[in-house]
Amino acid sequence: MACDGQVPVEKALTIAKQIAGAPEAAHGSETAVDTPPSPVLKRPSESGDMHLDSPSKVLLISHTFPPDAQVGARRVAEFCRYLPEFGLQPVVLTIEDRFRQSVDLSLPPIVGIRNERTEVTATPLDWYKRSKVFLGMLRRFEQSVQPPVAEGRPHFLKRHLTKLLQFPGPDSGWYRPALRAAERLIREESPVAIFSSGPPAVSHRIACRLKREHNLLWIADFRDPWATCPYENDDPGWWRWVNRYLESKCVRAADLVICNTEGIRQNFLKSYPDLPQQRFVTLTNGFVDHRPLPANETPVRTRRLFLHLGSLYHLRRIDTFCSAVESLVKAQELDPATFQIVFLGFVDSSLEVAARKAAPTLFRLGCIEFRPRVDKQDALQILCQADMLLVFQGGFHLQVPAKFYEYLATGQRIFAVAQKGALTDMLEQTGSGLWADPEDPAEIAANFLRALALPVASPEAAQERWYGQFHYRSLTARLAAHFRDLAFDRDVPRASVAGSAIASSPFRAKAKPCG
Repeated sequence: MACDGQVPVEKALTIAKQIAGAPEAAHGSETAVDTPPSPVLKRPSESGDMHLDSPSKVLLISHTFPPDAQVGARRVAEFCRYLPEFGLQPVVLTIEDRFRQSVDLSLPPIVGIRNERTEVTATPLDWYKRSKVFLGMLRRFEQSVQPPVAEGRPHFLKRHLTKLLQFPGPDSGWYRPALRAAERLIREESPVAIFSSGPPAVSHRIACRLKREHNLLWIADFRDPWATCPYENDDPGWWRWVNRYLESKCVRAADLVICNTEGIRQNFLKSYPDLPQQRFVTLTNGFVDHRPLPANETPVRTRRLFLHLGSLYHLRRIDTFCSAVESLVKAQELDPATFQIVFLGFVDSSLEVAARKAAPTLFRLGCIEFRPRVDKQDALQILCQADMLLVFQGGFHLQVPAKFYEYLATGQRIFAVAQKGALTDMLEQTGSGLWADPEDPAEIAANFLRALALPVASPEAAQERWYGQFHYRSLTARLAAHFRDLAFDRDVPRASVAGSAIASSPFRAKAKPCG
């Protein structure tokens, strides 16, 4: 059943087909995916008449976009891939690839859209980092002529200084270059709406400014919480206040706020009780079509593979899980010769140290292995070879990691080490696996054994089952329906700019102050 505020996919597909003329096709049809979109709605003339012509354009603002290796890039890219089928042509604004921390060139390209990439200017924090050598020399000189400050004080000062140097937020070096590019794109492409996706939140700040200047409809997509991120609890109080202020400014200006979990939506409803509930909707992450290797190409393994795919950092502890599995080995409930636990991707060194300390026997027997990340296509193939898929969510109770939906598409068992929240709710709703609290090794051991006995489905069966709810084509249909609902189901006044195709667009919203 759809969450409150979520448009059912059946309605979305019907609306999109009726309005945009998009072809309806079978789920597994490659022809349907590759079929060019049918003629769709053009922005109405001043008389309000509708014409079948080119798709309406949407300015899509996202710091993360392929070939960015960050997981958030995939969500935005798949929306871009499918939006033209529903009458909306994305115009992407993102950063130049040279400014990305890591790239994945195996991701399939998004063709047929304009992709504007801009520079990122250096922030005061960047200059500070570049001058660390000089500052280090200066610090050594100061210590030679005066006593050092009390222990702990440098840490306090560093926390405040680093936040001050990146004010008003991380990645703020993209704000002004992106605004200049966005102004040009609006002149050249005449978009009828804006879609921003974050984190980082700078994408929403850019969209908020454009909303104020051009009064276009704006949908803000929150892939993570902003002002309530758990790992920002140690930030200075004034910095948390800045985040709350900026979040409120954006949320109140947006015409629609999309949350990728129901937990984030409920958190927004609690934080903004004065705003209408329909302002916030849930649109989850999803999966794309992928097929396992043929049987004759699948590597032969002598041990069962228990796999975690992706990065592990912050509060996502793995030591209690490793300790629980070691206890099962010592109790002879698991044979160490029959399984291997693989952490595939970046793992924070402190988490690895804790795991080695908690389960020395498993490491000595070669039952646990840490491997570097691989590209996306290789990762999808490895997923389909696993015998158990692992998730470590810790205390991030509002979020469901994107990997969960990729796991779901394999049909394999899922075991999560997490506190009760959005992820555990999704596990129970889908019946796809079990979970245990990260602070309870005994519960982890018991539920892990139970999870090993769960049934397994083929990838084809799993993807067919969850296509309507979690495939990115179905999710994009819902997104397109939200755009259409905002444009056609509201009493939207025409702007007074005579002769302007943009001014006469039904996507033009009532003016709302951006802050």
